[in-house]
Amino acid sequence: MKSKRTSNGFTLIELMIVIAVIGILASIAIPQYSLYTNKAKFAQLKVSVSPIKIRITECYADNGLDISNCNTSADMPVVQSQVTTAMLNSAASSEDIASITVTPEGMGPKITVVPDVSTGLSPSDTYELIGRIETNSSGEFVIQSWIISGGGCSKSYC
Repeated sequence: MKSKRTSNGFTLIELMIVIAVIGILASIAIPQYSLYTNKAKFAQLKVSVSPIKIRITECYADNGLDISNCNTSADMPVVQSQVTTAMLNSAASSEDIASITVTPEGMGPKITVVPDVSTGLSPSDTYELIGRIETNSSGEFVIQSWIISGGGCSKSYC
């Protein structure tokens, strides 16, 4: 008489198929997760620069191309295109930011944000905003919009 054998586990081929499927899923999921986390870190850069962008827009709206009158109060010293030291320090105090600079670019301002390397973003993943100067209906120069660019935007983080 022959005894009947019962199966107590998976065959080698079944295990290999499961491992292959897991490998395929991981090869898709890991890069997508990395992109997702970098986009989230980059969003913090964008949020941190918002007060500076708003202040510069207001300054141009109030003064046109003559921005020498912006931020002249004694408690708010003028720094780099009329953005205060306190504003730059506050934005740069974010743990995701290494530096923020505001420089002239044509007739308008250019804001450049460099991420901190401890976040996983590289210094080349910059976030740059260039104010697009146009005349409004009253003939005054104002920042109509901001042109967004930089190394981070070229990697689809924007």
